[in-house]
This record gives sequence, C-alpha cells and structure tokens, in this order.
Amino acid sequence: MIVPINRTHGKWTQYVIVELQGDLEAASSDPESGQFLGDLHYNEAGIPIMILGMHVLQGKETILAKPMALFERNKNEGEEVEYLVKGIITKKVMFRGRPKPIVTDVPLTR
Repeated sequence: MIVPINRTHGKWTQYVIVELQGDLEAASSDPESGQFLGDLHYNEAGIPIMILGMHVLQGKETILAKPMALFERNKNEGEEVEYLVKGIITKKVMFRGRPKPIVTDVPLTR
C-alpha cells in the first residue's frame, strides 16, 4: 500500500510504502474508494505508529535500496497514453508485530 505523507516543513508530498503482516480488510471491496482505514503518526522519537480501529501498531521506517517512481496514467485525445511521474518513493514503513488492542474505560467487576 502506498501512502502519501504531508510533512509540514515542505510544500511537497512525500510517499512511503506501508508493509503489514497479514491481511487488511475494509468494508468496501473497491480499492479506489478512498475509504479511511486508519491514522499513521510519528512520535517524538520518529517511530511510526499506526492506529487501525481499536488497535495500535508500532513500526520501523527504512530507506529503500532502490527508489521507486509513482506514475499516473494520463490519456490524451485520441489513443495516445502518457505516464506522468507523481512522486518518488524512497522510504518504507514496516509493521511486523501483532496489533495491540486499545482499551479505554474498562468497567470494574466485583
């Protein structure tokens, strides 16, 4: 999954690849639906933290050995097709561990 990250220090959008263990299922089966899946944050130490529903994952950011280009297909008038470079991907965020549940307001039983 490729995720855009807006950094406040620049006017450009940085893209990263997000790697997860297992499957990530959304309510909509259409990958182009733009459905919200979760939040990706970085703490003060620069560690990526992803919140998916009621679960939290801690990850690790690494630099790709070979940068990748993100292309956008553009169809001009007629049958001519061109590809525009939308961004360069240089980093990957890996989430290898199991998600930990976020527990709030646990009722006390006596």
